[in-house]
Amino acid sequence: MSATVARKQSRKVREFLAKKEEEETKQHAEDAARHNALLSILRNPKEHDSEKVQMALKIFYDITVDNCGKLLSSGDTKEIFKAINILKKLLADGHDIDYIIVRLLCHGSLLFFQFVKQVRRDLLNHFEAYDEVVHACKPCEIIELLKFGVLELEHAMKINKMESLEATIYMFIQLTDYEDTIQDYLWQTYPNLLSKQGLLRHMVLRSVQHEISVYLKTLGIAEYNEKLVNFKEVLKSYENMEVKYKGSPLLKGRLINLIRMIVDLVFNQGFKLPSMTEFLSEFKKKYPKENDVDVPIFLQVLPWDAHWYISMKILQLNVEKLFPYDSIDGKWA
Repeated sequence: MSATVARKQSRKVREFLAKKEEEETKQHAEDAARHNALLSILRNPKEHDSEKVQMALKIFYDITVDNCGKLLSSGDTKEIFKAINILKKLLADGHDIDYIIVRLLCHGSLLFFQFVKQVRRDLLNHFEAYDEVVHACKPCEIIELLKFGVLELEHAMKINKMESLEATIYMFIQLTDYEDTIQDYLWQTYPNLLSKQGLLRHMVLRSVQHEISVYLKTLGIAEYNEKLVNFKEVLKSYENMEVKYKGSPLLKGRLINLIRMIVDLVFNQGFKLPSMTEFLSEFKKKYPKENDVDVPIFLQVLPWDAHWYISMKILQLNVEKLFPYDSIDGKWA
């Protein structure tokens, strides 16, 4: 049997490969030049203007975030330690690594968060950091972080200037989207501190307010009018979210399910709904003005409609309980 003869590459293929190699060589050279220029700025900051130094630092930090993010996301202990050692080296060299840490929280693990607690305890216990951490971890991992004292709710109370530890815990529950197993752990850990009535007050006076403000932040200046700033539109946006993300655990803390939980606590469990006066007062704190004349009428009506909607949900259930269905089809006319 004759030996297979290697087929000679065509001229077009050879030209294509040569061009590709030339482009790659050029790209490597450009990358190396940029890298050297960046190092030059960082090593000799006094020789460059502050704007150029800040830009170089941001590029350097973004590269670090990208590399460390990959190491942390691997889940491998050795790789996680590599990322931690990189951050330790930056700290030793005098770099402010807050920007890097904040962007790496979403890739974190118990090991990484223990490191962050050692070097940036206050940062880790800000509510903004909690929001990143709880959405990056599974409920069992969040409970671990609480058990091992990595997340410190008592310290968070001071850092976030909360009025009490109780209020801090309710805020943490809100940030976890009212996840059941985390709630159970917190109720067991602080049995004499927490109460269903306290949680209900937080839901109505803080959580509902937050959900409304999230909607308002999505609007541009031109959209800030009575057509879009009303409770009907707020509800519609969250109803659309319910359809789009159906089945997601994140929906439990959103407005539609939040209202369901509030109604359940009042109608089925007998707790007291905070008054309209309290609700309006809290809403006004979120959007302070010198006097009510400065507040557009549609913004004044918005919280009133929100509380009225919840109240009517509860009233409807009470009416149905007192006066059962008596129509032919078993439904209210």
